[in-house]
Amino acid sequence: MKITGKAIMSLLGVSNQRGFLRDVFRPFVTYGNDVIECWRVLRREATGLMQGREVPGRRAAVSDWAEMIRSDGEKYRRLKENLAKYQDKLTANRQRFLLLFRENQPGMPVALAQKIMRKFEAHEDSEAVLLMLLLSIYREDIPLLSFLYIDEENTEPQKQTAPAEVRLLPHMISANPVFVRRESLLLDIREKLMHKNHFVFLQGMGGIGKTETAKQYALRFTNNYDIIVFAECNSTLTALLNDNTVFTLTAPFVSERLLNAVGMTETDEEFYSRKLAALRRAVNDKTLLVLDNIDTHDPMLPDFLTGVCHVIVTTRWQSQDEYPDETLSLEGIYTPEECKQIFSKYYGRDVQDDPFVEQMISYFSCHTLALELTAKQMKVSGLSSEEMWEIIQNQEEAELEEEFLLPNKDRRARSMAAHIQHIFNVSALSETERYILSCMSLMPKSGLMKKYVRSFCGLKSYKELNRLVQRSWLRELNDIISMHTLIRETVQITCKPTLWSCFSFIERMMLELSTASCYYGKSDVKTMIYGIASNLYEAFPEPEPETSSFYDWAESIYSLCSQPMKARSIAQKMYRFYLEQVGDSDFRTTRMLCRWGSEERMCNQPEEARRLLERARLLMLQYPNKDEQQMMYLSDADQILAYLYLELYERNKQDVFLKYARQCGKELVDIRTSLPLMSDPKNRSTFSGYLILAKTAIRQRRLHEAEAYIRSAETICQQYSNPFRQYTLDHVKAELAAAQGNDRAAIEYLEEAFACREQYFASGPADDSALSYIQMKLLLGRLCERTGNPARALSIFRELQESLRTLPFFRSEYAELEARIAELEKQLSEET
Repeated sequence: MKITGKAIMSLLGVSNQRGFLRDVFRPFVTYGNDVIECWRVLRREATGLMQGREVPGRRAAVSDWAEMIRSDGEKYRRLKENLAKYQDKLTANRQRFLLLFRENQPGMPVALAQKIMRKFEAHEDSEAVLLMLLLSIYREDIPLLSFLYIDEENTEPQKQTAPAEVRLLPHMISANPVFVRRESLLLDIREKLMHKNHFVFLQGMGGIGKTETAKQYALRFTNNYDIIVFAECNSTLTALLNDNTVFTLTAPFVSERLLNAVGMTETDEEFYSRKLAALRRAVNDKTLLVLDNIDTHDPMLPDFLTGVCHVIVTTRWQSQDEYPDETLSLEGIYTPEECKQIFSKYYGRDVQDDPFVEQMISYFSCHTLALELTAKQMKVSGLSSEEMWEIIQNQEEAELEEEFLLPNKDRRARSMAAHIQHIFNVSALSETERYILSCMSLMPKSGLMKKYVRSFCGLKSYKELNRLVQRSWLRELNDIISMHTLIRETVQITCKPTLWSCFSFIERMMLELSTASCYYGKSDVKTMIYGIASNLYEAFPEPEPETSSFYDWAESIYSLCSQPMKARSIAQKMYRFYLEQVGDSDFRTTRMLCRWGSEERMCNQPEEARRLLERARLLMLQYPNKDEQQMMYLSDADQILAYLYLELYERNKQDVFLKYARQCGKELVDIRTSLPLMSDPKNRSTFSGYLILAKTAIRQRRLHEAEAYIRSAETICQQYSNPFRQYTLDHVKAELAAAQGNDRAAIEYLEEAFACREQYFASGPADDSALSYIQMKLLLGRLCERTGNPARALSIFRELQESLRTLPFFRSEYAELEARIAELEKQLSEET
């Protein structure tokens, strides 16, 4: 079944498409062809969005049409009323719309569908509401809205193209408008990319213009590529590829970590290898990858350079030693005259005949970042070129710190680092501005949202941030504040930030980016929080008493971001740290023992996990006069243990584990319901407790009890809506319905669970996502067989078989699928 204009109109409560068009545009029927032209413009807008490209002139056309409407006040008011009516209906049917949308457009990524819907809901202008309606339900190769055309009857339906097995979505960052076009250099890059190797290195010292050159190439030759991905490397290429916000691949399980061959959550390297294989299937010679800031010889680099896609690598590493024919050195790519043009653009004045600027250009050896910083300091401070040159000359020759004496920095690079230090010293930055720069130098290279930087620094306004951006000490792009690598190194040497000196920043950060924010956050939020935790922990791996709260937070973040081995390492370290600092009678020590056990469970070490968790719970029970926080810690241990006992029961089928799980679940619910709501603000743990009790009751065939527990969980789910909660709730409902023999109801619950799962896992999967998905699919297939629908069961099993083909941990399930598929194929063949 294809999604049609009629199906969408039914969601809006519209009886016919022509009536919808007439109702909406009734105030403007006198404009005639202008209305038809409006539809054509909107259709081009939708096509451009779905293909990830810009349509020339579309924004201007839409703006002109909107201005025409606004010019007539009464008609504009009536149009807004008409559009608001349909907006309310679509918003009210949001869930139904997404289900229909995904069912009929499997090629459309869930994240993009949700992004479009969020844009639709965020718009205030009614004509923009109409635009977002169209963007939400139109795709070029499927005639979703035949009412786009006035002559509906003559519109021929187009053939739906099958979605690719795996696709790579574009990810491009805007280029700097201040760029002196180097056509010959861009053509040199093009020539090297067209060779058989299809890759090129842009090599040079920091701040010379490598990144902007790569971006300008992407803009210059954008029509030669279907997909362009700009990927800024913050640490390693493994981490870069594993970042789903940059390398977004659409295929089953590609964006989530699975269980590996030994039952543990995939390591970074295992996830990288599997995702790389999917990436190679997704790219072709119309794909451009820009790998920015690969400043060391990463061992994974050859993986990206092998293949048919075009790759541009910007680096400070001496790539010409290993790749002489594929390296373009950008040292001194600008002449003094071109540097004057750049300086003039940043300074806001013509400096073609200024002798002092000429001397500064010579002094900085045509280094573009140094010239940008100098020009902006002059513009902001009002200093003349003569005054700035005198200040630079009067700076004493600074001794370079040993941090700059790194293997990949030659003499010229170290000299330029000294120049940047000189400019930093003459900038007259305030203490607040230096503090901001110190804190930002500890953050990931990808930066932070501007609102976060202001909040974490405790600023009353954006004044200081804007001043630093104006002077180029910070960069701002799409409300993201980041720092150039060379400036980061300068700040770390000059200001010497530490975890303790920036701890007020860190505390505000942990408060706002809490574990709850990570748990409920979407993929980009999770990635940002994980990046911050990793950056700080790698810089300061040894805990101190004054900053111990950061390491507790980092352990939780690693756990929530599917990094159990890293989380286990921190938990072990912090347990021993607290044991030495405060002894085993302190709840902090016991809680970290509990966290250690939890990570052992996620690392598929059930017996070790059980030993640690039972010991931690026993210690907690023995503490007298427990306060609310300590009771909350005890309930955390109950929750983790209960899930562990359920897993042990599934493996061993020993009823004693169901008994233990029920005891922990009961204690969890009793504690959480007796504590103030502030200890569990969204009843997350209480909800989990009811589901644990329901699961144990189903397995013990106490189905009436299970129904009661599910009703309690459903009450919480309705009060605090969350796709993951609805997913887990529907899963348990399906298990109960199947246990009661109500197979059709179980199928409906499973279908609802899959719809909710796609919403949640588009924003970040949980650790057991693949396992639970496979169990649900197997159950759905069996239920379809039992309800007399072998064709659908066969389709489900084939789909699941394809997903499991390369996953060694699921060999038994794969063998079962092969047997069931063969039997069903034989059955259907005989019936035919």
